[in-house]
Amino acid sequence: MFKTLKRLTLAAAGVLLATGLTHAADRPAEVRLDYAYYSPPSLVLKKFGWLEEDLKADGVPVKWVLSQGSNRALEFLNSGSVDFGSTAGLAAVLSKANGNPIKSVYVYSRPEWTALVVPKDSPIESVKDLKGKKVAATKGTDPSCSCCAACSRRGCPRPTSRSSRCSMPTGGSHWSRDASTRGPGSIH
Repeated sequence: MFKTLKRLTLAAAGVLLATGLTHAADRPAEVRLDYAYYSPPSLVLKKFGWLEEDLKADGVPVKWVLSQGSNRALEFLNSGSVDFGSTAGLAAVLSKANGNPIKSVYVYSRPEWTALVVPKDSPIESVKDLKGKKVAATKGTDPSCSCCAACSRRGCPRPTSRSSRCSMPTGGSHWSRDASTRGPGSIH
């Protein structure tokens, strides 16, 4: 299992790097990529150092940049801060549709980007209980789209959506403090 995971992750990294390392003359000074809590392949590559190991023979260092959301990964990519970024599917599609010059070189086949959660003492027990509630989600993100789709599939009206520009970790800390400032994906 571990060897299979390593092979798959290195294969993904190989696909990524093949787009930029076709000749020795094309060798970059360093490879900059993001890692994100929502991107298992990036976390595995970073934790085990497989990319560094693979590029060591070529003398190419690897620089990791923490990305706290798809929007941040796309900002890093478009500003030239990273060479490869991890995003959710909808964020990548919207970015491309808005004219950003991005290209998908690897797609994780079965992502689980969104979970709709409430505090354990919440009276909300199903999606239908969202009627009249406010859901904080960054507009155009997978959590926002997933919530609307879940409501639609269950025949309940779409909840009021409040745009939130805070990152996932910031949203999590808001969740535990004050219901009026809860972050992405929170319900109140």
